[in-house]
Amino acid sequence: MSDVDIELVRRLAILPNHLLLPFLLENASRFECDNNYWNILGTCWKAAGSHEEREKWLLLFRAKRRNQHKIMKTRERRVWRQLPKNITVYRAATDDSELQTGMSWSIDKAFVERYAKAENRIVLTRKIGKKEAWAYFDRRKESEILIIPTASV
Repeated sequence: MSDVDIELVRRLAILPNHLLLPFLLENASRFECDNNYWNILGTCWKAAGSHEEREKWLLLFRAKRRNQHKIMKTRERRVWRQLPKNITVYRAATDDSELQTGMSWSIDKAFVERYAKAENRIVLTRKIGKKEAWAYFDRRKESEILIIPTASV
């Protein structure tokens, strides 16, 4: 890892979660290694990603950098490769508009139902082609499917 990337990671490591996104937006272009960029972005998304800051996260996810698959950990890439061509995904949402705008979905219906009940939300269901999915995360046991639209909605 380059000295610049090491310093950026050091600075990120001491930030509270609510400051991760502003830091990334200000410093994303400074990452020298694409692999490091994607790895850090995935880690920060899992720590602080939110629908409320959707457009800002999309700027980072749409970066013109190689090796986007490195946003996932090795074990997540193994699961990703095993996903079927068509996937049913679920989302705990505040309203139906998130059917088109929601980026974070799950393949674990029971998890989403529990979360929706606890947060007084509704459960949305969507069928997608794997090509619409962008990444898979299991770091918080959510079985998350990330969907990044090709154009802003």
